[in-house]
Amino acid sequence: MTLVVFSGHPAEVPEARGALTPAEWNTWAARAWNHFATADVGYNQITGLPCSGATDHCFGDRNLATYIFAVLDAERLSIIAQTESTGRLDKIRDWLLTRQLSNGLSYLRYDSDSGLPRAGSPESSVSDYGALLVSFFYWKTRRPEYGPAVYAVIARENSGIARLASTQSYWDVAPGIYRWYAAQGFRLFGYWSYAPVQDAMTRLNQMMDQPGDQGTSTFGVYLPLEYVTSEPLLLATLTLPTEITNMTGIYGLAMKSYLAQENRYKSLGTWTAWSEGNTGQASPDDYVYQWIMTTKGSWQISRTDGKASPITPIAFVKVAFGFHALYGTKYSKDLINYLASFLSDHSRGLPEGVNEGGTLVTPRSDRTQMIVLAAARYATLGERGTSRIVASVSPNPAHAGSPITVTGTLYGTYRSLRDGGLEGMLVKIRVQSATWSNLTATVTLTGGTISKTLNAPTNPGSYTITLSYDGDANFAGSVSPAISLNVYTSIETTLSLSHRFVSGETGGSRLFQGYLRRKDNGQGLGGFMVRLTIYSGQYSFVFDLTTRSDGYYEHQFTANNGVFTWAESRFAGSGTYLASYSSRIYAS
Repeated sequence: MTLVVFSGHPAEVPEARGALTPAEWNTWAARAWNHFATADVGYNQITGLPCSGATDHCFGDRNLATYIFAVLDAERLSIIAQTESTGRLDKIRDWLLTRQLSNGLSYLRYDSDSGLPRAGSPESSVSDYGALLVSFFYWKTRRPEYGPAVYAVIARENSGIARLASTQSYWDVAPGIYRWYAAQGFRLFGYWSYAPVQDAMTRLNQMMDQPGDQGTSTFGVYLPLEYVTSEPLLLATLTLPTEITNMTGIYGLAMKSYLAQENRYKSLGTWTAWSEGNTGQASPDDYVYQWIMTTKGSWQISRTDGKASPITPIAFVKVAFGFHALYGTKYSKDLINYLASFLSDHSRGLPEGVNEGGTLVTPRSDRTQMIVLAAARYATLGERGTSRIVASVSPNPAHAGSPITVTGTLYGTYRSLRDGGLEGMLVKIRVQSATWSNLTATVTLTGGTISKTLNAPTNPGSYTITLSYDGDANFAGSVSPAISLNVYTSIETTLSLSHRFVSGETGGSRLFQGYLRRKDNGQGLGGFMVRLTIYSGQYSFVFDLTTRSDGYYEHQFTANNGVFTWAESRFAGSGTYLASYSSRIYAS
């Protein structure tokens, strides 16, 4: 298992295996773009306005946001040229600057063929307009030349936006994360001071405070007793700017919702990828919300009017690709492979999904295509975290062929995570010289800890140790700074011995002292035993002494008032260090 640490708290994520390659991501993204590339399916070729689908040539602010995201991501993925992207965006800009409004606010539905409001259409909603504002921010960020036009649209519709932002009743109909996501759009353009917007922005913190004692567990994962489903979580993680996601718990809630779905599959054997979407069924079950959690319990399906729907649950294509971009797990890849076995006609984009009865859900929606495009952009354009490795080796220098231990930590920085320990990651350890190389590997432990014991090279010399991590779906790879390792077959030592008389009130004594050092660099060797022999009065006195950290040793000889004939000290050798002898010294 792999542990990815967010904001200091671990959330368990299965090992990433079999991630889609960049080429595979691009293939799926191109298939999704086919929806928007097909006239009268994804857009009207004359007006340039998006369509909800082939049979419904209308759109709202939510569909317009979806289309803007899709065009910009298709350009970034090189699926379309910038000239085509510009042509499409120009038509959207021109229409926005002149579209008909209702008391300063956009209508909920416009006709794709004429650009006029649908007869009897009410005004736009908080959820739809908030999503449009998020797309406006992405638009001006990716294509700054459109910034003045975006702000001109905001100024033109300011009174309507302010009315939405300040009226609580508009916000009350938006559940949970949908309300929070919409609030971020208003916040991005300076409408954050209104009380309904502020309340909605704090909604996520309130929800994230609930898991635990106050939350409800479903398949081993605590989720808040709120309306939770994948769609708004994927929109938030794939489209919001980093400066917002860094300060919120959106990644933690997204991960929890993902884990609940994977665990449901593991428990029931049922492919699980819950969201909202088209069902292919007759009204009123033609569009449903599949809730992972609600205020009344988990795994519930509702119609747009809030009443329960009896449909067979659907595994949505957009959820599989969205979570695979975020986490790159074996389950998300297996889920994609399962769904792909049903998908053969990509000429108009990707269908909604497959229900739990194994039936393809054939409608093709703009949001499915947009999320697949955003997922491909997220997964392939370097939007991963960074990693770094700090390591050392001990002992150093080392005796040839003796055990050495490489220790360290693999750190990851990913959006809100800063230098979090990455557990369960494969780290390669290479020991090499100019003429020799050896590679081994280990898996990081709790907190990203690295600990690997191996044998030092058998030949003496200077070696370099480097640790490398290849990366995964969330973190780019890294290589540690090189560590120098010196290997010896044996190290020569030197042992000195001297003496001096120490006078006392009733006689005297003799202080014997010396140093145990390495011969090559003079470094003192501490903690080793030195045997001192003193011949005095026809007797030999033997003392076993331990060197200090700097290699110094001493003994104060008090017998016979310190009178001696000769003295010597010996080091018997230990491990890497060879024996040495002080030579015999005599009383002068």
